[in-house]
Amino acid sequence: MKVNSVLVIDDSDFDTYLTQRLIQKHTTIQKVYVCHDGAEALELMKAGNESSVFEGNPPQVIFLDINMPKMNGFEFLRKFSAQKENHKGISVYMLTSSSLDSDREQSLAFDVVKGHLQKPLSKELLEEVLAECNRSTGQGRASSSKS
Repeated sequence: MKVNSVLVIDDSDFDTYLTQRLIQKHTTIQKVYVCHDGAEALELMKAGNESSVFEGNPPQVIFLDINMPKMNGFEFLRKFSAQKENHKGISVYMLTSSSLDSDREQSLAFDVVKGHLQKPLSKELLEEVLAECNRSTGQGRASSSKS
């Protein structure tokens, strides 16, 4: 699958800026959507399925933080995973500052999660994620060597 758009879900303006800038500078991805918590992201995904909010270009990759107010990454994953029709063709990569093994294990327990990456996202990790998505249908898993 060729990745044309990405959704970044993170409450940190600084981290979303860095991730968005890296994607825009080093890829041909056409659109980067940003949400600041899981609830906002679920609303965006719902609106995208019901209207033309994605303009025919829904996200194929989600970079998801764990620790966020309102709805954290795990709560988002539980609700998102329950809506199987909404995540066909979408690969989720946890992008977090957490280095806890329990967070990694809990993340990878969700089928939709393809990798657990350590912040900040590097050009090399981004290229690895995109290469994996471009050559597969999302069956593999990526893991940051920094964790």
